[in-house]
Amino acid sequence: MPLTICATAVSRARRCWCPERLFAVLLWALVLPLWAAANDVEEARLTAGLLEGVAGGRVVQLQRDGGSFPALFEEARPARRKGLVILLPEAGLRLDAGLTGRLRQTMPEYGWSTLSLQLPVLEAEARPDEYWVLVSEAVGRLKFAIAAMKGEGWRNIVLAGHGFGAAVALNYLGHDPDPAVRALVLLSPWWPLERAARLREWLTAVKVPVLDVYGENDAREIRGTARERHSILKGRQGYRQWRISGVGHHYRGREAVLAKRIYGWLARVAPGIEVTSDE
Repeated sequence: MPLTICATAVSRARRCWCPERLFAVLLWALVLPLWAAANDVEEARLTAGLLEGVAGGRVVQLQRDGGSFPALFEEARPARRKGLVILLPEAGLRLDAGLTGRLRQTMPEYGWSTLSLQLPVLEAEARPDEYWVLVSEAVGRLKFAIAAMKGEGWRNIVLAGHGFGAAVALNYLGHDPDPAVRALVLLSPWWPLERAARLREWLTAVKVPVLDVYGENDAREIRGTARERHSILKGRQGYRQWRISGVGHHYRGREAVLAKRIYGWLARVAPGIEVTSDE
């Protein structure tokens, strides 16, 4: 049965369970006008078959005042859990699709549980640069998810964002992040030239260790700004930048290698801490 985490439950650090006929409730909640800029109808269409079409994991309904959004929780396989990776997908993708969708299933093999968030979307034909208007709305979801998972006892949290999701993570960590967030993985970070000044500001303000990964055949704006990102972060504790040879923006065919390298880096910068809730 999918788990619902409500806003009241976050403050009280407790769980509440979805009622019967949850699927109807899920669709109803998703078409509510949660945020004016996002296309809620498109998000409802995108996630309509979520309960039936997900391989593994558990659907979590994160409910906040005025609406809700889905996430997928995948428990770590080893007995001792090292922490939680919150995955933020590329613009316009369903939470179980793309690179972060594949990492959702591979990271638990290394002891890291994962929580994949559905970020707000625009219409299907929207250009990537149009997603800038949704950054603050996506950060709102991320903030709530972090608070909810802290309420579940998680204290060793890592953010991993792909493309647009990386910009969302940068915005969050560049302002007033929760100390439970211990590290940041940037996967082909979204870096449009017209937004570069703001992104530099956020990246400069990040205090946690950063892993910056991009593909040899990645988008020009990502490859072209790799040196700039390196100049901002070089010398910082835990910082690494990797260029993955022979892949483009989606790392097809190299996802397992990428997951293993992320795990190795996390073993150095965010050593595992058990959750504190009693279960």
